Amino acid sequence: MEIIALYPGQGSQQRGMGLSLYEASERVRTLFKEVSEIAERDMYTLLSEGSDGDLTTYAQLAITLVNRSAHLRLSELGTTIRVHAGFSLGELSAYAAASILDDATLFQIILTRMAMMETLSAKARDTHGELVMAAAIGLDYPAIEAVLEGERIADLWPANDNAPLQVVLSGTRSSLERARQPLFQAGVRRLIPLKVSGPFHTPFMEEATAPFARYLEGLPFSAPKEPVYSSIDGHLVKTAHQARANLASQLARPVRWTQLMRELAVHTTPFAEVGHGTVLCGLCKSNNTPRACVSLSSEEAIADAMKDTP
Repeated sequence: MEIIALYPGQGSQQRGMGLSLYEASERVRTLFKEVSEIAERDMYTLLSEGSDGDLTTYAQLAITLVNRSAHLRLSELGTTIRVHAGFSLGELSAYAAASILDDATLFQIILTRMAMMETLSAKARDTHGELVMAAAIGLDYPAIEAVLEGERIADLWPANDNAPLQVVLSGTRSSLERARQPLFQAGVRRLIPLKVSGPFHTPFMEEATAPFARYLEGLPFSAPKEPVYSSIDGHLVKTAHQARANLASQLARPVRWTQLMRELAVHTTPFAEVGHGTVLCGLCKSNNTPRACVSLSSEEAIADAMKDTP
């Protein structure tokens, strides 16, 4: 089986995810043990018994662990991955899969990233009030930017360019409410509230960029051994320096998934969502990609996909 691997990001967490991979693979069980030691939290118990609140608190760890577990399982079953790409948090999984990071470094970064993002999210909430994220359906990224700039709406930004007619807004609730009518007048059909409520991929996170970059400089990064693309600009990542810079700047920069999908459209290999959920497969459809996408989130899904491979 040959695939282009797409690694999901924050918001895809769910109790029970990844456990069939744990049961099927000794390598995955070893990874669970290593991550549990790094995080000082039993990850199997978190994923099998954790409350919704626990899963939200540890979402970045849990999602990345399941992404990495799926990749390890696919690798040991002989799957060929032609290209790697991750959505937001998922970019870290893509870098690990492409051998830019080892797993110990990966999960150390995740813990530091979690702490920095929570600190700045709390600061933004204290300063600006309630924070929200919402998907705007019906306009593209440039049109959304034009509405916000034309109406001079502060503290609200297009954070995720998911697809030609799907853009996620992030900022304060009061700013979103001010933008609601102009957005609908401009052509937005729906505004869908999202469960993620941090000011991710906005200038509210800019304060973390420099210290996070300094932190990353002290960690071992390597040049990628397999092709990997960044979700902040859709470009191929060629060096360890570029990978570090991407991870630091992505905290405050929007996810440009539409651009990334355009870059990947030149490849003829099928897409697969390597990790829990079907969000990225859905975005493949929304971006009118010419090939199907399959979710490889469990042992059963992987077995079915391999059985169906000619």
